Amino acid sequence: MIHRDEINVAYILRLLAKLHAASGSKDKKTRDDADKTKRSIADLLGSETQLRSKRELIRRFIDQNMPTLGKDADVVAAFRDFWTDEKRKSFEQLCKDENLRPEDIGRVIEHYHFSGHPPLQDEIVAAMQSKPKILERKTVIERIIDKVLSSVGTFDDGIGDI
Repeated sequence: MIHRDEINVAYILRLLAKLHAASGSKDKKTRDDADKTKRSIADLLGSETQLRSKRELIRRFIDQNMPTLGKDADVVAAFRDFWTDEKRKSFEQLCKDENLRPEDIGRVIEHYHFSGHPPLQDEIVAAMQSKPKILERKTVIERIIDKVLSSVGTFDDGIGDI
């Protein structure tokens, strides 16, 4: 049996911190190591299925935030701030798009984290600001549950210790 390390966001962050520490170095070996780390990150983002839902966000952090970090900046703290902000925006957009009460859908997500069981239809209906017609209810509830589970998969699963 082949042993394979779990590739998660925390692992990518360690690579990003290593890359950031090497940036601006004049030492050829350090620059070569930085290039190797860049390729490694790109390969992982392109091949790891666990990172599929997070790929765009991680790339956006690398492209938009990494270049603006100071020499002594804490990459993990900067990423944590970025991730928290993106998670908040996604949650607010979900509540707005689906006309959900944030406090109620927040409890639904907390319950899912605690139990590991998908939200119940009644929990979703209780979180709605306006209830859909009976004929539309099943479709709307399934769509909301899918969005909630997708959001949790993106922002909470496989994050590791960040």
